[in-house]
Amino acid sequence: MGIKSDLLKEIENFLPFIDEEFIVGISNKGIYKRSIKDLEKIGEIEIEKTGEGIRGKVEDNIVDLNLNLQKSRCSCPSASICKHIVMTLLYLKKYYDNNKIEEEILSEKIEEKSEEDFKELKELTAEKVLEILGKKNYNSYLKSILIRNEVEFQEGEMYVAYLFSENIKVFFPKKNSIENAMCSCKERGLCSHKMYALVGYLMKEGKIGEEDYKNEVVKIGEKEKIFFESVKEFIEKFLDKGLMGVMENEITTIEKFYIQAYNLKLYTLAEELKNLSSDLALYFSRNTSFSSSRILHTICLIYNRSRALSKVKDTRKLISLVGNKDDEKFKLNRINLIGLGASSFLTKRGDIFLNTYFYCEDIKSILTMGTLRPYTNKGDLNVIYNSGVVWSNEWSFLNVSKNKWTLKDAKISEGKISSSKNIISSNLGETTTQDIEKIAISDFNIIKMNIRKHKFDYFEPYNSAKNIFLIKVKELKNMEYDSVGQKLRFDIFDEENVKIEFSIKYNVVSENVIKYIENNGKEFEYILGSINEKKGELFGIFLSGFGKYRIKNILG
Repeated sequence: MGIKSDLLKEIENFLPFIDEEFIVGISNKGIYKRSIKDLEKIGEIEIEKTGEGIRGKVEDNIVDLNLNLQKSRCSCPSASICKHIVMTLLYLKKYYDNNKIEEEILSEKIEEKSEEDFKELKELTAEKVLEILGKKNYNSYLKSILIRNEVEFQEGEMYVAYLFSENIKVFFPKKNSIENAMCSCKERGLCSHKMYALVGYLMKEGKIGEEDYKNEVVKIGEKEKIFFESVKEFIEKFLDKGLMGVMENEITTIEKFYIQAYNLKLYTLAEELKNLSSDLALYFSRNTSFSSSRILHTICLIYNRSRALSKVKDTRKLISLVGNKDDEKFKLNRINLIGLGASSFLTKRGDIFLNTYFYCEDIKSILTMGTLRPYTNKGDLNVIYNSGVVWSNEWSFLNVSKNKWTLKDAKISEGKISSSKNIISSNLGETTTQDIEKIAISDFNIIKMNIRKHKFDYFEPYNSAKNIFLIKVKELKNMEYDSVGQKLRFDIFDEENVKIEFSIKYNVVSENVIKYIENNGKEFEYILGSINEKKGELFGIFLSGFGKYRIKNILG
């Protein structure tokens, strides 16, 4: 072939990029239109084939095009895809159309190339993506796609992944599809959208599923079995002696067990041992928050989990028993939240725990976000509630608990949403009655069914939003203050007269909550509560309320 034929052959590789949608995606509409206009003015561009691609001379600037367009360069000051690069691309299409190779050669070339189109993408495997992204990113994107897949694919001159919630497109060319991929976010290298698209492509092709979520490798060897036996002996002696026979120095033994369990990557067992240590510390310090039933439950969990881990052979069951690191989160690129209010508690250590609640429309679930602070006087809670610490614009807990939000790159773990300032937030206005009524439960029997469904998830990890429900109030009755138990009690009924008995225990933080409900409780049209079932009856802890068209946070 001659020089012109060689040049046309090289230009042909760039043709998929010369498309309005793609060019606007990697630059912007203004650059695209200005490039067309300026190209019409100058008419011709000097082009030549180089070792790396094609060189063009545009308005005294030198453009070096590379098939990986992110590596294309222009001698002008711009560090991104500039007007001169776009003009060169547009001119290549014009030059090609005016000088294209004879039809026989072209059709022969197309037939020869067809089997190679998107080869790198088509041969992509889960192992390759795991290698590219790393386990943490792979897990995060896989889990977010399993919860809500927001990527659509279209094959044409390029393979385009459209992330519809963010209006982002990732373009995969036919040759070296992954290496030469471009994203309309204009970030060079492997951006979050390319990662999401790669995992989404594997999911679309049926190459991965829920079973491919990459947990820590679980191996129960001799070291682990010796550890389980030590824990088992300790718990059996503990139960033989009873609580009264336990010595304070045994907390140190439990703490050593905790460290061992964590080093062995037995994360849930480690957490349970830490809880046992904390409960025993409350017992020896005679803290009123100590609960004998809670410590018995924790001991039984540790004993049963240790025995199950030592005997179970099924890999998936082992993974479930082991659990994940506390800090393991997954990302959702963009989610919508409805603020459901806030509540405060005095912890067993005497600190303030402020919790905010949201309904996430994308995953049809309630999420929580909390902060723990030292308590010294009554003013502390209002300071925390009104301080700006949440998300990118540093909203206050007051703001986030009463409004609707769109979050970008939200981090979620076990029913909790992160308050990280790296999360980009947009306020969509106050939560309204219309927002609430479409998600509230008006039939309390649905709550019973939900609780019973998960009642025997014995080894499941703790979820901060478990058994939190938003309910519609038909009637509030039987309000009374139990001066012996130091609790306010009241009953909420639904249309079918099914009852939930609510109670609020008195302390310095809940004092104002109790006073408010005694005076204004019948104004609530909706209540958010932590609800459980005992002997067929429903019992709830009041978290927040909705009355007179707005969220009412009753804090200390």
